[in-house]
Amino acid sequence: MNINICFATDNNYIKPLSTSLYSILSNTDKNDILNVFILEDNVSSESKKKLTDTFNTKNCNIKFINIDTALTDNFPKYKITPHITKAGYLRLFIAEYLKDIDKIIYLDCDTIVLSNIRDLFITDIENYYIAATEDAGHIFNIRFYSRFYETFNPYINAGVLLINLKLWRKDNLSFKLTDAIEKNKENFLLGDQDAINFVCKNKIKIMDFSYNLQTSSLDIKKLLPNNIKNNLKESLKKPHIIHYSANKKPWNCYTHLKKYYLKYEFNNPFEQQNFLSFKIKHIKIFIYYVLKRIFSFLRFLLSPIVKGYRQDNHIQIEFFKKLKFTICTGTNK
Repeated sequence: MNINICFATDNNYIKPLSTSLYSILSNTDKNDILNVFILEDNVSSESKKKLTDTFNTKNCNIKFINIDTALTDNFPKYKITPHITKAGYLRLFIAEYLKDIDKIIYLDCDTIVLSNIRDLFITDIENYYIAATEDAGHIFNIRFYSRFYETFNPYINAGVLLINLKLWRKDNLSFKLTDAIEKNKENFLLGDQDAINFVCKNKIKIMDFSYNLQTSSLDIKKLLPNNIKNNLKESLKKPHIIHYSANKKPWNCYTHLKKYYLKYEFNNPFEQQNFLSFKIKHIKIFIYYVLKRIFSFLRFLLSPIVKGYRQDNHIQIEFFKKLKFTICTGTNK
């Protein structure tokens, strides 16, 4: 079977993209053919060549598509997730650049696929624009959105999408999505993800959390409603796609489900990492994480006793709200 997959990236995310792609290939049936389209913004020719040389085989065809970034120049930055670049907006133009394709899987670069992606691709979405998984963290934004919109329920995460490009083109969704972003610059917190929810809301097929297990939802699991909490618990037993959706990424931080990423990052032929240096790198990341947690805990214990704050080039220390002293950190120039 021919399976169509799409990524959108700039040069900053080409290595995570290669790890995601390697995880897909590692779990794909040998009789399937992957057609991988990469919508790119200023990816270096060196990175393109290395990626195609590494992964272009009889079972995988990679094609880079340069998108005119002028299309996104007027789009706002993501307000609550500053780690996401404007490359995320490129997914809105998939249908326009892939005119001969009717169905495709879109994946963010910070995903790892743990099962045969064909199972997702064959999902029936004939009467839907997209199939996607709910964004568990949206419950914390509902109050903000309710001031402007009737409903954003269910609200999906756009990091993993199965897209009906045929219906997308028929209903001119690319224009409707960009128009929604332009008209709601002040109200949308998550740019194109909000636009996709706003425009597609009546034609979204909801998938199980296992097809987009977001690590950001695990950070807030204790605060979630019981039904979502239980669904996450079930999805953790056998996840199909892990999405490292928090601002902490497994290649430079300690985060939930990191072990899955490390497996594919180390074996990824694009990276070609030395085992010892690879281990040292991630041990250092773990030690930093532990020390940070210890420091946060100590600060919590000491907060009723000691308070400190920075003011210009001084640090003000206060004990029991009575004893105060100042440390000079430099001189004004």
